[in-house]
Formats: sequence, structure tokens, C-alpha cells
Amino acid sequence: MYGNLTRAGEFPSHYTDEGLPFENRKSTIVGVIASGLVVAWFCVGLRIFVRVRIVRAPGWDDAVVLLALLAGSASAIGLALGTNYGLGHPFREVPDSDREMFFLLFYMSNASFSTSNALVKLSILLQYLRLFKDRMRNLRVATTVLIVIVSIWGFAFSFMAWFPCFPVQQFYRLGSESNCYGYGSTNSMEVYNVVVSSNATNMALDFIILVLPIPLLFSDDTIRRTKLGLMGLLFIGAL
Repeated sequence: MYGNLTRAGEFPSHYTDEGLPFENRKSTIVGVIASGLVVAWFCVGLRIFVRVRIVRAPGWDDAVVLLALLAGSASAIGLALGTNYGLGHPFREVPDSDREMFFLLFYMSNASFSTSNALVKLSILLQYLRLFKDRMRNLRVATTVLIVIVSIWGFAFSFMAWFPCFPVQQFYRLGSESNCYGYGSTNSMEVYNVVVSSNATNMALDFIILVLPIPLLFSDDTIRRTKLGLMGLLFIGAL
């Protein structure tokens, strides 16, 4: 069925870093991805260890952030593997024999990223619910509303990423009849509009989630350790 796809482990040998800008080189792409994955797994692993073994208070936010990490790792691995099929090179230099695998890896990476992106937001919001507890009822209500909004938003864009065509393989199979929309559309403006709307709403939600706990900084009931943690969160989010 996928006769044009290179078999797993058989990577084309004609892609080199020679003549490529630094940021396009395979060594750069794989190096950045590998470093990011190591840091991400260390941080999430340390968080879960502390929650489970030390404070003994694991929550849904821990489970969701682990799922987000798994999806994000799948996305990163897809990008890293894509360097073996032309990622980083001008697309005109990628032969037809590699393009189907290129698009397949791109499809997997984009879909996994969309899912991970939504799960990260949900994990933070679930952690907010733990943080707010029984105080500041308005913040708890706002957080709950945001959880619903992010869930709908994440489902919508994840669905478009996982099912850009019907059947899905039309997204990456060359020469197949196109029955695609959104990310898989052959209309460049439609793809552009989907990407812009996704990024714009993503930034808006990130900003709202970032500023949501600010009232805790000015509450007399908030302990100093919590305030310092929130200040750190705001600083990292601003970066």
C-alpha cells in the first residue's frame, strides 16, 4: 500500500549539512531536539517523583503533563527523523522517493504537537485548581471555564491535525486524489488561515493562562513560598 515509503531504518544517504545555514543543519536540528527532550523528561520526571514519593499528593495535572510530554516527544522524534528525508533542505531538492516519508513524518509531528500543546495548557489549569483550592471562588470558576474552552479548542485543532484528509493517507501519499481541508488543503490560503488562527488563539490562551493567577500575588492569604513560585511562573512565561 505504501510502496514508495522507505522502510524503517533505511535512511537516504544523499543529505548532508554542506552549504546549509547553521539552523537548517541536521546536527543543529537533532541537537536542539535531543537537548530539549532531555530537559523536558528530567523536569517532568522530577516533578512526578516529588508529587508521588515525597509529598505523596499526585493529581490529574501530573497525569496530563505526562501525556503532554509523550505527545511532545513523538512530535520531536518525527522532526528529528525528518532530517533523514529532506527536512532543512530546499523542498525542490527532495526527490519524490523521499517526499512521502517526509510528509508522513511531518503529519505525525504536527498532529502530536497539536495534542501536546493542548494538554500542556490543561495541565497548568488543573494545577491552578489545586492552587486555588477553596479560596478565590471567582478564580476557580474562571479556571473551570478555561478548561472547557481549552478542551474544545484543543480537540478542534487536534482533530484537524490528525485527520487533515479522508482517508488520512491522502495527506502524505503522492498522486492520490485530494479530499483534504485545513492543514491538508491544496489551497495555500486555507492552510495559511488555519495556521494563523491556530497560532493567534494559542497565544491568546497562553496569555490568559499566564495572567490568571496574578490576583494571588496581592492576596494576604497567599504564603510567601506560593508568591515566589507564581513570580517564577510569570517570569518563565514572559520569556
